[in-house]
Amino acid sequence: MKLFLLTLICVCLLPLSYGEAAETQFFQTLQDIPLMAGLQEIPSETMSFDKADGRIIEVHALLEHVSGEEVFQYYQKSLPQFGWRPTMEKRVFKRDGEQLEMSIEHFENEAFLKFIVSPL
Repeated sequence: MKLFLLTLICVCLLPLSYGEAAETQFFQTLQDIPLMAGLQEIPSETMSFDKADGRIIEVHALLEHVSGEEVFQYYQKSLPQFGWRPTMEKRVFKRDGEQLEMSIEHFENEAFLKFIVSPL
């Protein structure tokens, strides 16, 4: 009986966890970088340039209900799943001839995540 109830609970919760995974959002310009829950992208602050030697993209997101440390931990775990390799420099990743730098900036009592992608 206990095994049956445990199985029933697991089967009932499976759609909930699948639904959360299906709702993953990505930055509008960096479409292969997930937008962490608790961040609000600011499209008006996005800059994007295509150059002969590669692209330069800068995106910003407001930290709404998360700390800077939570954001860094999230991206340390998630970026390698998208091919970004951590470097010896903290908060810098590389992939396919590009470098991604992430930082937290503060302005008027609010914190913002900034990603910059540039050619190596």
